[in-house]
Order: sequence, then structure tokens, then C-alpha cells
Amino acid sequence: MKITTDSFNPVLIKELRQYFHGKLFLITMCLLLLAQLGALFIVYATLSQHHGSHDEIGIIFFSSVMVMYALASAILCGLIVIARFTQERSNPELDFTRFCAMSPLQILWGKMTSSLAIAIYLLSLCLPFFVIAYFLRGISIFVILTTVGYAIIGTLFIIQVSLFIGSIGQKVLAGVLAFGSIWGGIAMIGFLAAALGQFYRYSTSDNDYIITSLIVFFCLLVLGFIFVLNLALLSAPYANRTLPARIYIIAIALLSPLVAFGFKQANKTVPLLEIMVPTVIIFLILASCLSSFIAAFERSVIGPRVQKQCPQSPLKRFGFFLISSGSGGGLTLAWILQLIAFAIAIVTPLLTSSNNRIFNHWVTDTFILLSFGFASLFYTQIGLCIHKRFKIMPILAWLIVTVITVFLPLLFYSFLTFTFDNDDGFKVMLITTPFFLPAMDDNTATLKDLTIWILPFLSFVTFGFAFPHIREQFDSLRKSSDS
Repeated sequence: MKITTDSFNPVLIKELRQYFHGKLFLITMCLLLLAQLGALFIVYATLSQHHGSHDEIGIIFFSSVMVMYALASAILCGLIVIARFTQERSNPELDFTRFCAMSPLQILWGKMTSSLAIAIYLLSLCLPFFVIAYFLRGISIFVILTTVGYAIIGTLFIIQVSLFIGSIGQKVLAGVLAFGSIWGGIAMIGFLAAALGQFYRYSTSDNDYIITSLIVFFCLLVLGFIFVLNLALLSAPYANRTLPARIYIIAIALLSPLVAFGFKQANKTVPLLEIMVPTVIIFLILASCLSSFIAAFERSVIGPRVQKQCPQSPLKRFGFFLISSGSGGGLTLAWILQLIAFAIAIVTPLLTSSNNRIFNHWVTDTFILLSFGFASLFYTQIGLCIHKRFKIMPILAWLIVTVITVFLPLLFYSFLTFTFDNDDGFKVMLITTPFFLPAMDDNTATLKDLTIWILPFLSFVTFGFAFPHIREQFDSLRKSSDS
């Protein structure tokens, strides 16, 4: 069969043509090559001064080449993608979702693969200099290949975030999010570099591949979540747009035993129970927070297209309610995941010996983690009530609640901490935030202490106020199915 451009994704072909016909791509490519040649001349001058002996010159040169690649990919695969996609989404005549029959998956896949192809092209321009860095000594082939692999994953992260910002379609908001992503990305790179250094510092040659696989697995989990969020943004407003995201969140919770088994293989001296239980709880809390976070931005009215897809069986209808679009289903799923983690946290100390080292401060440490899940439920439920009561957008209602209950007390607490020496009396201001228990700094808390039950109590109370709205969404889904 003859392969032509018609055999590929039309968005892929269109994006690649725009890249190669644009002046910015040629300018960036030339600057990347000139910068690498300049770095090579500097290396040559350094070797001449040291009479050809410098053990770390290879890794220094390789690091400089990777920094140049990161800057070039940030421009071509980040800022250009945001600007181009934002322009398309804000103009109905350019938006693929409005004038063609392509699915959101095809559109998103075409844009992602085109940007990834440009990133690989930039890496190919750096490949000769990687070889030079290897022959300069001080760096191994394994380190080069591992770093390049992480660079590709990092570029995919930049692409996904850029597509997420651009798919919003609002230039002002896209600019603000792009600015925040740049500074947040710099902080994340520093954190990941430190974490990777600690991982490989305490690893051996026997478990290097296990640790690398776990890191890649976590990176792919984050990329997959951003990908399903992009699908939701590109889907039609009244379609079942959050179905892939809900299924993905449930898959994250179900994969937690597999991750725990990977940690066990990386550190075989620790018993499996001491790794399995905390890992499962953390993944359940993470899935609960993600579900409630998505629910805070969803509509509270079930659309007719979603109603027609609802099955007739009561049990299947409830399962469909959990994974279908609507804030009520997202909140219910978040509560189920949170309560499972809560039950495991309560039951585990009763089934283990009291002298187990990992469970010595189990109650305090676990409730610090659980407080983040209960706090996200608390904010989302208040936002839902405000949205239904005052008829304002769910996003605005949720942001108002978050600012009032989190950032204002946290800023006030920080101000008073720097102003007064004794800040014990001001810790109570953090009572509606997940930072309350860490601020108390009490590792001897038990289930009888009221401090650990404050956020669970608040979340249960607000659930009572939000329950009528959740029930209303479920009833509308059921009534439409029976009609």
C-alpha cells in the first residue's frame, strides 16, 4: 500500500507544516546549534588550559547541552503550542472541534505527536554532541540514555501542560497559567532532580532498573491524567466528558498494590505489609482528591446525552453515576475512595503488633494524609452549595471557598508567625485547612483526641448540606432513564 500524507493524522500534518514553515523554528534550530558549538569551543579551551586532563568535563558539557535542549523544547513545544492552540480555540473558524468530524482524541493525539516529533528532531541535533561528551570522559552511556529518556518524558509533560492551557481558549487566562507553569516547572525540576539523586544514592546496581521503572511509571501516571483532562476540555459541553478521567482515577487506586510490590522489590529488607498499607492509603487519598477536584469544576445538571446512556439496572445506574459527568457523581466517588482509605487507617493498627516501627506514630501520620482528602471534600461541597444557592459558576464558587478557607488563614498565620514569637494561640486559625495537624506538631495523638477529627467532622457536616443536590442529580439521571 502506498503511504501518503493522507494516511496520517491531519492535525499532525498541519502542525508539522506550520512548524517547518515558521521562522521561529529555523531561528531556534540555528541558535541551538550555535550554542552547542560555542559550548564545545569553551570545552576545548578548558582542555587546553588543563593540558587535556579534566575528569568532569564530559558531564559538564553534557549538562550544558541538555540545558540548551530544554530551553529550545520549552519554546517550540511549550510556548508555541500554547499560543497556537489558544488562538485556534478562541476562534470558531479555526477550532477543529467545531468545523470537522474528528474526535477530541484524534485532535489531541495529532497535536501531541507533532510536538513530540519536533522534540525528537531537536534531540537529533544534540546527538553528535552527546557522543562528544561521552568521549570527553566523566559520563557513562547509561547516564546519557537515562537522562535523554527523562528529557523525553519531561518534554511530554511540557506538551501536555501546554495543550491543557491552550485548550481553555482564553488568552488572558492562558497567559496567567503559562507564567505560573514556567515558575512551577522550574521548582518541579529542582524537586525531581533532588528526588532522583536520593533514589540513586541509596540504590544498588541490582535495583537500579526497578527504581527507574517506578520513576517512569509515576511520570506516565501524571502524563496520563493531564491527557484525560485535555480530552474532557476538548469534548462537547453536554457530552460525558469526564468519563475517561473518572475511569483513570479508579485505575490509579487499583494500581496501588502493584506500586507497593515495586517498592518491595527495590527494598527487600522491609516487610510487604509496611509498604503495602501506606502505599494503598496514599493512592486512595490521591484519587479522592483528584475526583473531588474535578467535581468542583463540573456542571451540576446532567445533560440529556448523558441521561440517554444511563443503564436501567439500579446497581449499574449507580456505577454509571460514579463515572459519568456531573459534580454529584465525582463527589460520591471521592467519598467512597476516602472512606476506604479511612477504614484501612483505622483497622490497620488493630491488626498489627504495638512494637511495629512503621506504625509507632500511625494515627497522627495517617490523619495528616487523610486531612488533605477531607479538606478537598469540604471545599468542594461548600462550593457546590454556594453554586446552587447563589446561581454562580461552579469554578468561581469553588475558588471563593478555597481562598477564604485556605489561603487567607494561611497568609494570616504566616504573618503572625513572623511577627510574634509565641504562635501557639494562632494555630487554631488553620483549623479549616489540611495544615492544622502539621502545625500542631503532636506525634502522640490518638483516636480519642478531638484535633484529628475536626476536618472529618467538617466534611461530614458539609456533606449533609450538599447531599440534597447530589441526590437531585442522581434522581434526574434515574428519571430520564425510566422515561
